Amino acid sequence: MPWYYVEAGAQKGPLDDDTFISLVTSGTIRAETLVWREGMRDWTPYATVAGVGSAGAAPAVLAPGQAACGECGRAVPEAETVEIGGRRICAACKPVVVQRMIEGTASGAGGLDPEAMLADLRARGGYDIDIGSVVSRSFDVVKEHLWPSIGVSLLMMIIAGAGGMIPFLGVFITWVLHGLVTGGTYRYFLLKVRGEGSVLNDAFAGFQQPRMKELMLAGMVVGAPSMVINLFSLTFQIASIFQMRQIDPGFETTALTGLFVALGGLGLIAMIFGLLWAPALIILGDEPIGFWKALELSRRLVMQRFFTWIGLYIVMILLSLVGFLALCVGIFFVIPMLSVMLAMVWDDIRKQAAEARRARAAATA
Repeated sequence: MPWYYVEAGAQKGPLDDDTFISLVTSGTIRAETLVWREGMRDWTPYATVAGVGSAGAAPAVLAPGQAACGECGRAVPEAETVEIGGRRICAACKPVVVQRMIEGTASGAGGLDPEAMLADLRARGGYDIDIGSVVSRSFDVVKEHLWPSIGVSLLMMIIAGAGGMIPFLGVFITWVLHGLVTGGTYRYFLLKVRGEGSVLNDAFAGFQQPRMKELMLAGMVVGAPSMVINLFSLTFQIASIFQMRQIDPGFETTALTGLFVALGGLGLIAMIFGLLWAPALIILGDEPIGFWKALELSRRLVMQRFFTWIGLYIVMILLSLVGFLALCVGIFFVIPMLSVMLAMVWDDIRKQAAEARRARAAATA
């Protein structure tokens, strides 16, 4: 059965086993390279296929006497590896893996370890967000997949909006659905960014395990400040209509002023927490690592480049305004573009962390 792999967003193949092995040995196919062959359920990083494997994945193709490093995914002579944590580790990766174990942050093959990722980013002095490049590349992605992008974005907006139309319970339903809808949308576009050929079902990943519970909880935490604002405003309006105006006709002006100040303060708090925690839904759309781990990773990543993230969100707001001004039609292009931008930023951060890990392993070797 032939092999296929993804390089620079393009599918390569078919390849026979010998050619595939030679590309692994030469380093063309690396740990994070997505590979696929008949019998596999989806495109999978080579490190996962070559390491402990995953359910439904075909076994790695290795030459006799070779083993796949469970850290970097390279095929190396088995005699030059050691077993650590049930994985074969090559000599170049051994110091890094051992150091992670000392720090209590050893990760399993194929998964996202927040502490290891942050350590890799610290080793390279943090990460970079090229806002101009993100805007340009996201524009290209949406343009290339125009109608599916618009269709998926509108469909998910309709699902979220339909819940909000239910009397009395609408605000609570929207609160619960927020993470499920947003996380699924991010996953759909994240796969597009990576050139992995996402389908409509990927947009509903938030309603499927193992992401459903984690995205729902994370979405409720992210939306909690806004929920407090909504409940505060609703409670005041009900009390004002049925009680307060009957007691003191002049109370309304004073109360509305107080409400304006209170909502302004709560809105600022909601904006700050929304900024710190918003990437958590992208993280969970990519890897279901647990809602609290995702929130913490999101907060720590944003704090590293806080003002850059503010700049990114300002650009996104300006793009939204431009979309509305373009006879309101442009917004249908901008809405999916905003999701692609955030997905692309997360993918860039993961790539930078992976590059830093390889550099550390090479320097240690």
